[in-house]
Amino acid sequence: YYFGGKQYAKDTANVANGKFTFEGEKTLKGGMYLIVLSENRYFDIIISEQHFSFSTNLNNLIGAMTFKNSKENPPFYEYLNFIIDMQKQVTPIRNQLENATGETKKTLELKVQEIDRKVKAYREKFLRNNSDKFFSKVILATTDPEIPESPIDSSGNPNKNFPFRFYKNHFFDNVDFSDERMLRTPVFFSKMDQYLEKLTAKHPDSINVSADILVEKSRANDEIFQYVVSYI
Repeated sequence: YYFGGKQYAKDTANVANGKFTFEGEKTLKGGMYLIVLSENRYFDIIISEQHFSFSTNLNNLIGAMTFKNSKENPPFYEYLNFIIDMQKQVTPIRNQLENATGETKKTLELKVQEIDRKVKAYREKFLRNNSDKFFSKVILATTDPEIPESPIDSSGNPNKNFPFRFYKNHFFDNVDFSDERMLRTPVFFSKMDQYLEKLTAKHPDSINVSADILVEKSRANDEIFQYVVSYI
């Protein structure tokens, strides 16, 4: 499972005739887990439900994945497959862009923008249709706040500091601090680390202010509060 920017082993299972089972007497804490088959072969699953099964093909782990008795994972894999498909389309275009010039470059840039629009539209539709799914919270947490136009300062020019201040003030708007499952995703630590390391000046007063904000937000959940305070 993911925790604190790393992955930790929770359990192992023996494979017999292509099948394996993970089981335990205690409830498995929710979040994003990796099923690791070998060093280079692994895939993610969402743990919210405690009893479900999945089946796939070693030659197409993501594309061939199917689930039984899971409401959380099928939409998660629909999203994964869509993103993989879009990446396959955009990667060669981005590679061509590196050496493109003139009209060719403009045409390629328009293609990239069109794919970006498709991804954005798909993400918005996914969030609308799956608002009750945990993975929607993960997607939302990775969505940066949209920065409005800068207000005009006393000199009649756009305020240069406004974009950064707005971005930092709204950095955690889309993170659900009340859901402890967020701790067991790659997203929570990444956001917290970026906030403290990249968006906070290395000065005691600045660090204190950022730490206080983060701690206050984390009070929404005891486990998240304990982790955030310990990390800070």
